[in-house]
Amino acid sequence: MTEWKPVYRYKNADPDRVREELDALPRCEPKTIVAMAGDDSRESHKCFEWDDTKAGEAYRIWQARQLVENLVVAAEITDAETKETMAVYVNYMTSVENGEGRKYVPTLSQDEDLKDKMFSETKKAFQIAATKYNTYKALFSAEQVSELKEVIQV
Repeated sequence: MTEWKPVYRYKNADPDRVREELDALPRCEPKTIVAMAGDDSRESHKCFEWDDTKAGEAYRIWQARQLVENLVVAAEITDAETKETMAVYVNYMTSVENGEGRKYVPTLSQDEDLKDKMFSETKKAFQIAATKYNTYKALFSAEQVSELKEVIQV
């Protein structure tokens, strides 16, 4: 079951239908989302401000990012009262040299090459963070060190 995060503004749009529309896009990126949602028969159309006196293209690009980042999958853990959510898409900054830029990748993506690339980048970020931590930890109080250790617990 797909739902909106509690803070999302456009709750009148059916999140399951919006997710279906996003999943059908060849590339889930802000400009593509805005172009698709421009069709007023689309459920995602309800998630945008279309009055040009109130909003322009740049604002709608921002709204597309908000739409994707506020869509979550809800899963019941043990009973109907206990549930956790997981993002439907993750924001992934692709190689700027290739002219790709920001795109959203389905959380349950089957693209193994992309998942391997994302893993390598995440591992590199962890290595950089570990190096910083080991370099600076002597400067931190015991409480700060404890707080940092809490942050990196996965």
